[in-house]
Amino acid sequence: MIKLVSPTKALIEEENPKIMDLIRNQLSITDKQAAFALQRAKNSPAMLYALGQEAYKEKLSELKAKKDRCLLFEDDSGSWTYSGLAGRISRSFNYEIQKEFTYPERELLAWSKTPKKNPRPYQEEIVENLLREKHAAVQVATGLGKTFCILNVIKRLGLKTVVMAPSKSIAYQIFEEFSEYLGARNVGLYGDGKKEFKKLVTIGIDKSLAKIEKNSPAWHALSGSKVFIADESHLTPANTLQSVCMQLLSEVPYRFFFSGTQLRNDGLELVLEGIVGPVVYEMTVKQGVDQGFLAKPVFTIVETTSDSKYTSKDVNNLTRAHGYYNPKVNKIAGDLANRFVSMGRQTLILIEEVEQFTAILPYLNIAEIGFAHGPLDQSNKDKVPEMYHDSNNKKLVQDFNSGKIQCLVGTSCISTGTDIQSAGALIRLKFGKSEIEVRQDIGRGTRKTETKSDCMVVDFDVANIDDLSRHTRDREMIYEDIYGPVNRVTL
Repeated sequence: MIKLVSPTKALIEEENPKIMDLIRNQLSITDKQAAFALQRAKNSPAMLYALGQEAYKEKLSELKAKKDRCLLFEDDSGSWTYSGLAGRISRSFNYEIQKEFTYPERELLAWSKTPKKNPRPYQEEIVENLLREKHAAVQVATGLGKTFCILNVIKRLGLKTVVMAPSKSIAYQIFEEFSEYLGARNVGLYGDGKKEFKKLVTIGIDKSLAKIEKNSPAWHALSGSKVFIADESHLTPANTLQSVCMQLLSEVPYRFFFSGTQLRNDGLELVLEGIVGPVVYEMTVKQGVDQGFLAKPVFTIVETTSDSKYTSKDVNNLTRAHGYYNPKVNKIAGDLANRFVSMGRQTLILIEEVEQFTAILPYLNIAEIGFAHGPLDQSNKDKVPEMYHDSNNKKLVQDFNSGKIQCLVGTSCISTGTDIQSAGALIRLKFGKSEIEVRQDIGRGTRKTETKSDCMVVDFDVANIDDLSRHTRDREMIYEDIYGPVNRVTL
């Protein structure tokens, strides 16, 4: 028997110690970041010297305990785990699940302004599945309207709600849209200096929500909410997600999690599942394209080389020398951007470091170029042309979508959650292999419009640098999975 004694706690009633051992094994995890920190500490004579023998041993023990953990906990109530894992345990051991808390009745909320569009059939299905399950996640590709689904869930429930966003830009985007359709009197913003928590719907930035002190007015107001929704849940750091979900909002009954991909690459996938619950709807980029809802990404990997003689054991340093600041790569990228724009394809160039903009700018022969980035500091301000120091990212995206800017170069500040609609070409000057990051980046080009049905996506293989080439092959596999085949050309 599994008893859901709260929205976040599943009590496991089992007297057989052998079965409990099996459950314990199933709920064991390895934190990759802690594993990396442990290995680094073991290979650090400097740390041993600085801490001393006893303190050094304690540090290693602390890291080892953090590295290997089990999500089966013990307290006065008995053995328990996160509620989102109840279904997994139930299926494995044929347990009945019994809920011991109740859900409040819905209170239909009227539109302040009726949206011009109606939900698509799959959006209706997403909303229905979530309302039926009451604690669940959906995984749908960028451009399929997750925010519109969230809006409709809130309207259908009409209860006090917290919507958590993983960044300031996404939070403001949701806040503005929801204020328009649900009414400014019903929607507040928490974070970035704003502390509006008394309204029916609060849009909160994840880090700001995690900092709310227990028993503060904000804590009392928000912890009593009836609905919790996380947008782009996989992007919120695991510790922040746990803090908000399992502490501040631990007693909120309705719990919904939206993402383009419910993936993590830090070894904490089981923690994420325990928090978000079962995935009740999925739609990939390929499914979205084939059903006519998304623009088709057409992938090309350009093979080139590096003339630099730089060597290093640090892959990050190799990436900078042979990738980010490789004149061949930047010239090819600039020439392709010029060609795409001349063909009428507005072009988005995604970069990792702000200094890359200066490296590619001489190769761009385009009338209107925008550069979206975060705040500059003394380490990089003098490396960016002065006319691009200020970056109103919201306006830059609006100007790009409207056609006032033909080419937009941007850092991570616009690579996730930004409503970029008009990119007919996407040039990716990033050389890592993070699946989460790659999929999010491609989402900037898959939104379909009346004048856009596909998006040319360009990546690079620096073929004579093994580490970079290996990472490119990893990305190529991701591209194949998103919507293959992937074309290769040599320039």
